[in-house]
Formats: sequence, C-alpha cells, structure tokens
Amino acid sequence: MRSRVTLTVVAMLLATLAMVGCSSDDQPTGPESQEQLSLPPVNTMSIDLGFFEAADVDGQSIQRGRLSESAIASSEALKLNYINAAVRVLFLNVVTYSALAEPVSAFVVAAHSVPQYQQDGSWLWTYIYVDDHGSEYGIFLRGKRMEDHVAWSMEVSSTDPNLLLDHFLWFAGEIATDERSGFWQFYEPESSEAIAAGSGSTPGVQSIRIDWRKSAANDQRLALLINKQGDPAEGSTLIFEESPEMAMVEFYDAANTTTGTILWYPDGSGSIEWPDYKDGVKSCWDVFQDDVDCQQGD
Repeated sequence: MRSRVTLTVVAMLLATLAMVGCSSDDQPTGPESQEQLSLPPVNTMSIDLGFFEAADVDGQSIQRGRLSESAIASSEALKLNYINAAVRVLFLNVVTYSALAEPVSAFVVAAHSVPQYQQDGSWLWTYIYVDDHGSEYGIFLRGKRMEDHVAWSMEVSSTDPNLLLDHFLWFAGEIATDERSGFWQFYEPESSEAIAAGSGSTPGVQSIRIDWRKSAANDQRLALLINKQGDPAEGSTLIFEESPEMAMVEFYDAANTTTGTILWYPDGSGSIEWPDYKDGVKSCWDVFQDDVDCQQGD
C-alpha cells in the first residue's frame, strides 16, 4: 500500500511540475539526420467516457458499482437506465484504470522533457524530480524505430527508502509504423520484498495489457485484458469501441463468466444489458436519456 500511495503522489507532483516547467523552445538533441520520434497519443491508453459525465451519480454508487438505495430514491425515475449504465461504466473505469493512473501520469510528465538521441538509435525522454526529503525519482521513456514498428518502454527509479526502485519497467509496447495500431503491457513490482531489497533492476510482473487500433479520431478500439497471474480478475476484459455511428463498452467478468454491454449513440440514446441489472434484460433510453422500451434492432 505504501508503494502505491507514494508512486501516486509522485506522479501527481511531477504532472503539475511538467505543466509549468516545459518550454515550447525546447529542442531535441541528436544528429540532424535522425528524425525525432512522435510520442504515442495518451488516448491509446484510456477510454473516453465523457458521455456519462452529465449523469447524476454519487461517488458511493460508483465505488460500489451499482446505485445505492438512497441514490435510487433521489435519482430521476425516468432516467434509471441511463444512470445505471453510467454507474457501471464509471465503476469499471475507476477499478480498471486505478492500476494505470500512475504510469500514464508519469508518461505525460516524461513527454514534456527534451528527448536525447542515443547511440543505439533510440530516443530517450528523462525527467528527474527531487522531493522535500531529498529522495530522487527518475522517469525514463524510450522509443526506438524497428523494421515495422516503434518499440516503447518506460522505467522509473527511486532513492526513496520506502520505495527503492531501480529502473523498474512500468510499461512496454509497440506501435505499428502507420501509427494505427499497437499494444501496451503494464507491470507492477514483483513484491514488497523485491522493492525493499533495492539491488539490481526491480523485477516486475505483468498486470494489464491494452491492444488498440485507431482509424480516425472518432473511430477506435481499445481492448484491455487483466493478465496478472493469480489476480481474482485475471482473464477479464474491458473493450471500448467508438465509431461515427455509436460507442460501446463491453465487460467480460472472468470470475463469474458473465458479459455486460452498454451502447450509446450520437443522438444521446443508448442501452444497457448487464447481468446484475433487471436480470440481464436489455434496457434502453431515448435522446433525452429517459427510459423507453427497446425497439427491435436497438
């Protein structure tokens, strides 16, 4: 718990410093013949749930993954399908992305630094932060052109006695040369004992993998797989698809072998089909997010 809290605080502090410390005049350092790599878009690591931001949902319901009795009583009775969809989608986002918030924040931080060209042909973005106690945190983001893709990785080191990390690999991935597809594999420190040992590169275990493809700004697919061995949710998947015609979230719960689907359309209408909501019967809302009977083809 201590390590996760510390990393979260550091990532937030670094993100704040990066926003005020970067300069548009910064120039990459490297041979003129070597074109600097384009940084991967952050949205290849996250899903857009802005459609549900207007839902009247309390934090307690989001943490539970379903509306509390008091929330049901106070919610607009005509919008229960939409509100229940929002609760489940936001719950999944909080639970699933809680493990990704720190490395993604660190990625944003490192991206604000000036890249340096390396002898092996890679580009290295480095960001160093020293806290009030003199502990140093270093983030190292590296990208390298390969034959048919660009290989990326991000490591973090720390001299904090409560979180000794030595080039711990936070994530690695590949992006196709046409930048329309790729994957990310995220890692967690192997154990608290490995962190405390502080000798050699800190070992890690895979935790979450994201496979993505992107044809346009509003045409993309992210498939997130929990692949941490022994995790109660191992094998569960969260899929987000977006196109000009519709958007969808589909969650497969490996522990219970159940699948839930939520759809929404540009006009504001949508539907929820979730195992623990109305016995899994598909339930719809209209363009005003009011409950309606599902029509054939919805």
